[in-house]
Amino acid sequence: MRALLLAAVLAAFPTIASAQTGYLEGSIGLALIPDVETDDYSIDTVEGLFQGHGELNYETEFTGGVEAGLAFGQFRVGIGWDVVSAQLDTGRIVGTLDGSPFLVEGTDDEIADFLGLSFDENVHIFSLNGYYNFGVPEASFRPFIGIGVGGASFQDADTELAMSATLGARFAITENIYTGARYRFTWVQGPEDDLGISYNSITLHTVSLILGFYFGGP
Repeated sequence: MRALLLAAVLAAFPTIASAQTGYLEGSIGLALIPDVETDDYSIDTVEGLFQGHGELNYETEFTGGVEAGLAFGQFRVGIGWDVVSAQLDTGRIVGTLDGSPFLVEGTDDEIADFLGLSFDENVHIFSLNGYYNFGVPEASFRPFIGIGVGGASFQDADTELAMSATLGARFAITENIYTGARYRFTWVQGPEDDLGISYNSITLHTVSLILGFYFGGP
């Protein structure tokens, strides 16, 4: 993963070197995580040996992040960090218990009591992002689109590949200060947690407000 990020940065370096203006921005918003499924796994519980899989429903969570980068003409390149504290709302555990069919549905606490583990996660997403800005640089309203590639770091699981697509707009407050809003879709390759449980790929839908400023320039 680190080699992939380094290669992406080196590939972008010739363009970045000709940049005219730097920027730094912070974001805060809401993250929607569609249902997440695990692969089949086995685990000893207080009731016996469970074999099966989990279907997990997460709450809508607050998300925040920062990004710093360089703007040149219609383009921007930035390095971003976003964090989501994913808290399990309800879960459905399907499989067998000591060989007999088994199904349990419950809240975060009920699932944790049965399995003896928690599916809550702190997710940190680090990415190299590229954007195309519509309109002239002096415009007060500038829509933009973007793509990103990087890694998602989990509290209790492996770091995995993360890719994103972004749609948003910036609104100038002053010559150097701007606000804005964005929608971002993020796909994360399914991780494996510290107990050896593998997950299907994870997707996030985030809507955020942005506040930032430009610095430097010609």
